[in-house]
Amino acid sequence: MSILDRNFILFFFNKKNKSIKLYIVIYDDIILSIDVTVQVLKENIGKNIVIKLKGDKVVKGILEKFDQHMNLVLSEATEYKAEEATKLGNLLLKGDNIIIISPQE
Repeated sequence: MSILDRNFILFFFNKKNKSIKLYIVIYDDIILSIDVTVQVLKENIGKNIVIKLKGDKVVKGILEKFDQHMNLVLSEATEYKAEEATKLGNLLLKGDNIIIISPQE
């Protein structure tokens, strides 16, 4: 495995101020990629995020809190399944069910 096989780049686009944040992650173990995830979550507390869950569910809401297991607390959460939207209010998402987290502006 070459060093290129162990690197990845994360791009986050901020629609509000049209800026791009770039994270280049070079890692030898999984700890650094988790650190980047924690940093991105910290930067988005109090902001809207979209989460894709197992079972083809999508949840949008305001990120309030998270922990080391990537359990997330959302306020004003709405679940989208097919073309149906269901307002859920406050919600605790277990990290094991999360596939993708996407910050939104």
